Amino acid sequence: MSRRVLFVDPIGGLSGDMFVGAFIDLGLPLDILEAGLNKIGRNRFFAQKIEVVTRHHIAACKVSFPALPEAIANPAPKTLAAVKKFLADCGLPDAITAITLKAFHHLAAAEAKVHGVDIADIHFHEVGDYDTLADIVGMAVAVDWLQPEYLSLRPIPLGSGTVECAHGMLPVPVPAVMVLLEGLPTVAGGIKSELVTPTGAAIIKTLAEILIPFDISVCKLSLIHI
Repeated sequence: MSRRVLFVDPIGGLSGDMFVGAFIDLGLPLDILEAGLNKIGRNRFFAQKIEVVTRHHIAACKVSFPALPEAIANPAPKTLAAVKKFLADCGLPDAITAITLKAFHHLAAAEAKVHGVDIADIHFHEVGDYDTLADIVGMAVAVDWLQPEYLSLRPIPLGSGTVECAHGMLPVPVPAVMVLLEGLPTVAGGIKSELVTPTGAAIIKTLAEILIPFDISVCKLSLIHI
């Protein structure tokens, strides 16, 4: 019996744009991605930049969604309720909307736990811009296209050090990321950098929730060295 397994090996950490780039490298057609992003304001509120980069002699797809001038007059939704309304007005397919809302709900719930407030009172800061919205919708579009059933996840490197946020200087991983990664495999690393962003953590938590856990070690893998 064949299984469609999404195998995530986050050796360099996790962020929203990394997920979208990886899905493109996996075969996600650009026209399908862009059809989804057009619904939320691609080329109106944000641009799309896709390029091939090389890291340690390995080529990969790098994606970014820089804001456009109209985003100033029409900022991205900053609360969970505003995100729900924005998505309801966009006309995205129900399955993509549902996955997107799960990720934003996880973000808001983690922030609410960290700050000791109600989830309805959470105001998104760093994750409240169109690039985050594009990252999460892009992920949802990719999952809807790929239709994986299972998730195999290797340990997530946490990073260390500090990072400047809207709430001031915070330790790495930031508290919201620690909440989001509860119950998922992690590993301490010596790299002094923010390896896992809140968006990346919310995406992997969402994938872990909607997909069935799968142990890749039970499979026979055939490797061809060229």
